[in-house]
Amino acid sequence: MTVLFATLTGVCAQVRVPLPFTPVPFTLQTAAVILSGIVLGPSAWTAQVLYLFAGLGGTPWFSGQTAGFPPATIGYIIGFVPAAFIAGWASRQAAFRTSIAFRFGMLSIAAFSVYLPGCLWLSSFLSLPLSRSFLIGALPFMPGDLLKVGLLSMVLRKQN
Repeated sequence: MTVLFATLTGVCAQVRVPLPFTPVPFTLQTAAVILSGIVLGPSAWTAQVLYLFAGLGGTPWFSGQTAGFPPATIGYIIGFVPAAFIAGWASRQAAFRTSIAFRFGMLSIAAFSVYLPGCLWLSSFLSLPLSRSFLIGALPFMPGDLLKVGLLSMVLRKQN
């Protein structure tokens, strides 16, 4: 299952929409990361570590079928690790089965946890103030991530 979710993250990276104002494309990766947490639980972080290291090692499954060190987006990919853990931890809580508000809130926290390392890295990589990095590297992606999380919150609930 770990390999399956690492692969799913790579497949979802290929669904990409470049944006003209940022080197960070819109992808479906966060949906795969969150889904890995729901299915695998807290150990889902291992699928994202596998995705990261396999991509760094040459598997062409980063956005745009690239491999190696993706200079602008490596921070986000690193952020997939805590995001998967948070989603996995949340999926094992009793409230996850009964409360859509809990699911939506916790999965939103998981999705948004990708932004901190992503924006920190983007700020350093582009020599931008962190506030500008947030404007081009997080804010435009929040509505899409909230939509993904909302759909996952309504459709899925982990049965412990």
